[in-house]
Amino acid sequence: MKPELVCKITVQTKNGGTPIGSGYPITRNRVITAAHVIADAVPTTDQAYSITLSFGTQAKTVIGPVYIEWNGMDSGIDVDVSILRCELPDELQPVHMLLTDPPGTPIKWFAHGYTEFGERAYGKADDYHGTLSKFRTMRQNPSGAG
Repeated sequence: MKPELVCKITVQTKNGGTPIGSGYPITRNRVITAAHVIADAVPTTDQAYSITLSFGTQAKTVIGPVYIEWNGMDSGIDVDVSILRCELPDELQPVHMLLTDPPGTPIKWFAHGYTEFGERAYGKADDYHGTLSKFRTMRQNPSGAG
């Protein structure tokens, strides 16, 4: 994960609020975020929403409409994930591969984002880090029970 690709998401809501959250590009022109962050976003006339994405310490703002492509809260499975679609410049396109196979050895992880608490008052991102232990292989009992 590249810290400079973590974006600050600012939403204009129906009641005039401006909640913030975080997002990260996961594939070309798509950003993943929590559904609760964009839940009350005001729609605009072109099916886009009043959502602003700002990247990096220089707060490079995406110019153009932001669409909610998929919302897990509306999907029938109630998952707190949403996918946003917008035109990202080449330097903000993801260059990573998503983890599809469990790691065989411990790997370092970090999370970098903007929240309603923590460093918000200072305009900085919160940072968390740790080590993800090796994934355990789940073995099923030969009798078929647990």
